[in-house]
Amino acid sequence: MTRNRPRWRPLGAGLLALTMTGGVTAAAAPGDTPALAAAGDPVVVASTDFEDGSWEPWTLSGEPTLSVVEVDGGGKALQVAGRTADYIGIQTPAGLLEEGTEYTFSMRARLAEGTPGEAGVRFVMKPDYTWIGNTTMTADAWTTVTGTLTAPADGQVYIGTGDLPEGTYAYLLDDLLITAAPDGGDDDGWEPTPDPDFVPGGATDPVEAQVTTARGTGDVAALTFDDGPNPGETADLLDYLAENDLTATFCVIGQNIQAEGGAELLRRMVDEGHTLCNHTTSYADMGAWSHEEVEADLKENLAIIRGALDDPDHPVPYFRAPNGSWGVTPEVAVALGMQPLGLGNLIFDWDGNDLSEATLTANLRTAVAPGAVVLVHDGGGDRRNSIAAVRTVVTERLAEGFTFALPSGGLLDSVAPLDLTFDFEDGLQGWEPRGDADGDPTVSVTDAEAHGGAQAALVAGRTSQGDGIGLDLTGRVETGTTYEVTAWVKMAAGEDTDDIWLSMQRTTDGADAFDTVAQVPGVTSSDWTEVTATFTMPAADSARIYFETSYNTGGDGDFLVDDVTIRAQDSTGIEDLTPLQDTVPFPVGVAIDRRETLGDSADLTTRHFTQVTGENHMKPEAWYDDEGTFRMHPEAAAIMDFAQAEDLDVYGHVLVWHSQTPAWFFQDEGGEPLTTSEADQAVLRERMREHIFSIAETMSDEYGLFGSATNPLNAWDVVNEVVSDSGEFSDGLRRSEWYRILGEEFIDLAFEYADEAFNDVYAAPGTDRPVTLFINDYNTEQSGKQTRYYDLVHRLVDRDVPIDGVGHQFHVNLAMPVQALEDAIVRFQDTGLVQVVTELDVTTGTPVTQALLVEQGYYYRDAFRVFREYAEDLYSVTVWGLIDTRSWRNDNGAPLLFDGTLTAKPAYYGAVDSDELPARQRSAFVFAGDVALDDDAWDAVEWAQLPLHTVQDDELEELAAFQLRWAEDHLTVLAAVTGDADAIEIVVGEDSYTVARDGSGDAEAITEDLDDAWLAVVHVPLDAATEGDLLGFDLRVVGEDGAAGWSSPGTLAQLTLVEPLSYLEVAPAEGLPAVDGEVEDVWESANVVTTDKQTLLAEGTDPDEAATADVRTLWDENTLYVLMEVTDDELNAEHSDPWAQDSVEIYVDAGNYKNGPYRYDDTQIRISYENVVSFGTGDEAFQANRVESATSLTEGGYVVEVAISLLEEGGLGTFHGLDFQVNDASTVDGVATRTSIRNWADPTGLGYQSTARWGVGQLVDAAEEPTTPPTEEPTEPPTGSPAPTDGPTDGATPQAAGGPDGPGRGGLPVTGVELTALLLALLLVAGGGGLVARRRTTTTG
Repeated sequence: MTRNRPRWRPLGAGLLALTMTGGVTAAAAPGDTPALAAAGDPVVVASTDFEDGSWEPWTLSGEPTLSVVEVDGGGKALQVAGRTADYIGIQTPAGLLEEGTEYTFSMRARLAEGTPGEAGVRFVMKPDYTWIGNTTMTADAWTTVTGTLTAPADGQVYIGTGDLPEGTYAYLLDDLLITAAPDGGDDDGWEPTPDPDFVPGGATDPVEAQVTTARGTGDVAALTFDDGPNPGETADLLDYLAENDLTATFCVIGQNIQAEGGAELLRRMVDEGHTLCNHTTSYADMGAWSHEEVEADLKENLAIIRGALDDPDHPVPYFRAPNGSWGVTPEVAVALGMQPLGLGNLIFDWDGNDLSEATLTANLRTAVAPGAVVLVHDGGGDRRNSIAAVRTVVTERLAEGFTFALPSGGLLDSVAPLDLTFDFEDGLQGWEPRGDADGDPTVSVTDAEAHGGAQAALVAGRTSQGDGIGLDLTGRVETGTTYEVTAWVKMAAGEDTDDIWLSMQRTTDGADAFDTVAQVPGVTSSDWTEVTATFTMPAADSARIYFETSYNTGGDGDFLVDDVTIRAQDSTGIEDLTPLQDTVPFPVGVAIDRRETLGDSADLTTRHFTQVTGENHMKPEAWYDDEGTFRMHPEAAAIMDFAQAEDLDVYGHVLVWHSQTPAWFFQDEGGEPLTTSEADQAVLRERMREHIFSIAETMSDEYGLFGSATNPLNAWDVVNEVVSDSGEFSDGLRRSEWYRILGEEFIDLAFEYADEAFNDVYAAPGTDRPVTLFINDYNTEQSGKQTRYYDLVHRLVDRDVPIDGVGHQFHVNLAMPVQALEDAIVRFQDTGLVQVVTELDVTTGTPVTQALLVEQGYYYRDAFRVFREYAEDLYSVTVWGLIDTRSWRNDNGAPLLFDGTLTAKPAYYGAVDSDELPARQRSAFVFAGDVALDDDAWDAVEWAQLPLHTVQDDELEELAAFQLRWAEDHLTVLAAVTGDADAIEIVVGEDSYTVARDGSGDAEAITEDLDDAWLAVVHVPLDAATEGDLLGFDLRVVGEDGAAGWSSPGTLAQLTLVEPLSYLEVAPAEGLPAVDGEVEDVWESANVVTTDKQTLLAEGTDPDEAATADVRTLWDENTLYVLMEVTDDELNAEHSDPWAQDSVEIYVDAGNYKNGPYRYDDTQIRISYENVVSFGTGDEAFQANRVESATSLTEGGYVVEVAISLLEEGGLGTFHGLDFQVNDASTVDGVATRTSIRNWADPTGLGYQSTARWGVGQLVDAAEEPTTPPTEEPTEPPTGSPAPTDGPTDGATPQAAGGPDGPGRGGLPVTGVELTALLLALLLVAGGGGLVARRRTTTTG
């Protein structure tokens, strides 16, 4: 996930920029024009040499045919063919040149080979068409064109050319350079002489700060040798380096190259792989030289070096000033493409010092230290003792495990693939604190705890989740390269469990982007947890990788990091699979950021998708820098550029939203909130309009008018998530700041402004509404919110608002039936608007298993079958992310089509409807119980206590639903069968039993015919079944066309026989509890259950003394109230882990989905006797918003009183998954520990991992008498006080509880015969979609 965050303190001065690719390049490789970075120096606005095949940022002028071609000398140039008029060629993009700024332009030009005559060539400045540097060109040689002009308002420059007698012709361009005059600088106003023929030194993004460190970490140093080449000593040194396979950096002097034997030694240096450094033409001190004098000397020495090598382009990426006297030399060196190389660690081997071999050897031993640049002289005098010292000390260091590398910076293309290891055994090894404006945490090494070795890195003194430990990767990583990171993390002793994230902060053109590289949930203080992740490096000016706690829920506890590795990965390519885009009749999109525009990720994107959406960087706040100045975020530009280059469409997200919008939008000039006065409303209207129009103008300036061939954007989410998650407001709308100030009008205005901007003012002539305008929201598959959304859309249509379509996010999980997605699409068909699936993903729940991934594959199969069926209604379908590890929902279970290694999952095979989708691996727990074969069978409440399993055909029509219980001698099956099916076949192990519609067959059964459906209760024989047994099982519906089963053909599901279901009837609250920890009279009407299942008992603990609780529950509308009276004669909260303190835990599965793996809405609430509340899993902020609690101490223990929101799942007759737990803590032998756990329902002690064995509570009416006694003592619900919550949004949206994954989910306000009739007959008679639709209707209570 990419996140927009508060900007953290800059990464620091003097950082080396990352290796970058692209048409406009800051990297100065051989043949490039160097970037001018020094203060007061000309600023490179655009430098384009076409070596990478691109002509960015230049754009088309007229309609030429452009191609990058090879030219003499092995380089590349731009060929402009089809020239028929002066302006045909290329031009600068609008907005590149600023009014009033003086620019210098230069280029090389010539006619295409074989073109006779000569033609004029120049730069031409619009709008006044002023000529700059007019000259002529021929096909025989390159012509240099240069000139200077101050840009007027709206200035653009194109390459103008003269006519030839033959009319149409082609010409070539190369080395286009535009520099701007500096804002200020040196008194003499120096700038390097523009010269397109000059080949710079070749350093990658040089900076003026001198580099004094070696590349790499640990025991690595960089050897540098000054003042050669020197016959004798230099030759001896080269011999030694070759013997040991070492390379070094030689800082060479021009006069020594020109001396006898010098050129030969220089050529040997290069032939043997050494790197060159410009050390000037002589030994002169340059400290007082002018810019012009330094420039002349450095260029002369480059010419001497390259002349001796007979290579005019050979890289010389470093410069070192003689005598360390720098003056203005760093500015000039950087301008000429060389990185200033500091003196580093000296051995003092020049005249005036002790030059004995012993002294120099001792000095060198000191100098060769981890990370050091070491300076030794091989020339400028008698250097035999220096070379002898090198032989001695370097040999010693090699034996000790040292390696020798180049200095930092320089020509990074020559860097070996990154392979870093950090074990913190000798310090922090380059890792540093990563803090915020409030200061840094303390980062140190500790020997108190370590994963491997004796030490680890400790991050302490944290004040926020973002405080952490980081490593600067600037200059170490390369754009487009994929890296694997491994590490071990742990919360420090005494700290609470937390989620630790590995993140990256990268900065491009002053704009920050924050990427989540890995999320590691549930990191404890007791065990080390491994982190494994990969990332592909986008282009950036600087980058830092760092560990922090969760951006959403993280605390500020101390944590440790150890054994970190960062390694470059070779590209493995992507799988040769059927493109998803080839299998659907509609555009299919994916949410991306810059990371998906590079390398294998880009290949995967373009192979399968035809449309892209910016996940974060087109949201409102992304358009403004830290000072509130409007500009296009570089991440958004990268996506647009990628789409333009790859011929992809762009779906924009989002213009107006309540979230991720700058706070100042809703404030006056004094920073106070805007009011609802007419004046303040006018202010907000204008801000909205200006925001939308600025986006349209900027994008059209950069990419052409909307609807033109060059602009890929063709749709926008105009407003996002404006519908409330609850029904508390009559208009159904979210109470956002937009709504508070403008009311519902803000939605109309957003569409009106967007329509005017994108479909009128900035639309290409002759186009008709080139940008489609959508409203977008989540949970539209859920009936309550769907109705509110539907009503709003109809109001917009009735008001003639220029809305084109309706967006469904469809952030769902396996518990949400695919039928609900179809129902949502069908519901909006009568609006007359096109529909779009904007943010599709499907979480499996956690822990993720292969069986769940296969089930997810079938979910995607069925969902895409629905989308194909309704293709005429759909604008497009977008999957919200490319790979699981990049998804903001990955913590909830692997939601996307491809995993973190870019490998297709079953989800992909389902989406393309492939035969390679693995067979389903069905499994289920079967609770002990029985339903007799008599007239009371149809009254059994058991069939509503749990979700039903469904049998579907290939068209997703629901053929049957069934439920199971087991006893020692038989398995009870209740089946409801739709339509005209003749019989059901039940398979248990190797035995098969058939029951016909009339009840006949080879198993005991009763049936009831309901015209369009029929019911059956069947007893299938078992032989001495016991708890824990595993049974193979299938239920198949037999009809004229054959049989369709619950299990995949050729497979049997696995049933596990478990304990009786813990069941509780929750009475209504006759008065609302005060939630104050006091036991009030209102609790008298509540049923009581006890936590009597011992799920953990420490050795030596008396079970009779273990803490336990009587639990009472009440309900009111969507709130569950829980009172737990705990018996515990010794209260203890000494342990740092909350579950190892005296506390209770309340588990709630609102709606009783029994998903197994936790859904977003499933919650584990932990409350200590001191009323400290914590949560076991999921989005802590979302869960905390559902809970209100209080505690009090009693003579024999304590009381916990809680109110918990059931979201929109409550109401009379509804069912909810519940469990209650008591943790008993004691101090044993001086150590605080948890000695006992007792639960009401789940006997496994694994309720924190799965909801499958939780009990069930039904919300009943006070007057209603239970028709069936509980199978065990009744149980109660979880804690908390409900408050309607605005669910999160894309990028942070909760998946509110929704429909079932089959009929029978949730509960009914009835029992007995009404229950069976409604639940089964009424639902199933409709078949197919009616089954689930009616089920949802009956559970509204």
